[in-house]
Amino acid sequence: DLPLAVAGTHGKTTTTSMLSLILLAAKVDPTILVGGELPQIGGNLHIGDEKYLVFEACEYVESFLNFRPFLSIITNIEEDHLDYFVNLSHIITSFEKFARLNSPDGTIIVCSDDKNIHTIVQNIEQKVLKYAIDDKKADFKAENIKETSDGKTSYDIMLRGEYFATINLNVPGRHNVLNSLGAALAAYSLGIDKEAIKRFECYNLEYPKGCIIAKVNMIDCVNVDEALRKNLKNRNELVYRGIQDRNWHGYGFKLENVKNIKPIYVN
Repeated sequence: DLPLAVAGTHGKTTTTSMLSLILLAAKVDPTILVGGELPQIGGNLHIGDEKYLVFEACEYVESFLNFRPFLSIITNIEEDHLDYFVNLSHIITSFEKFARLNSPDGTIIVCSDDKNIHTIVQNIEQKVLKYAIDDKKADFKAENIKETSDGKTSYDIMLRGEYFATINLNVPGRHNVLNSLGAALAAYSLGIDKEAIKRFECYNLEYPKGCIIAKVNMIDCVNVDEALRKNLKNRNELVYRGIQDRNWHGYGFKLENVKNIKPIYVN
């Protein structure tokens, strides 16, 4: 297998799922190990053929330093797991060690909108490809981002300034644009066909029944952590929560702290 590792503070599971679904759409049948339920494979594990192994590489206790990927995606680097890491500098150093473990014949895919990633890519010798929303020098850049009231998103991929493809997502948010962009760039670097990369079905990560989608104005939010604040960079950007735990999905931020929401129920 060629190991394809997805690392980063946030977005590992989604990006791993998206890359896996692109490869499945391209009919290369990867082996998949993802840290969440992926309905298209009936769980979190799929045994494929011997060409690709797609998996999450978690930084906690530096466990990702046990891997030797052919291709790595680094989604972002932020303070997390401070029961183990001393501070942000310690985390950045750990990610740099991880990047250095990538095969010299492979590729490291990074989000160049993340300022902490800049530190590590300056110090590594492996080939680096960049994706971004804001960085104009990125290899893959998202432009013409549009969101609908029912939580869908579309955008154009620009490949070094030239139109490459239009992507349609069934999930909202700037963070998911970046997640899908990283997965698409990884697939592109592997020589995967453009039609497989841009297929709507590749990103068909539907909301589970019982979820609420809501438009939230940042000024109505209390105790918003940095990850959510970034995702709400544009006011009224869509986020969603699971109704079961009454927390905003992925951010542990309670519904009681949000005012003026307009929910859309998924039946």
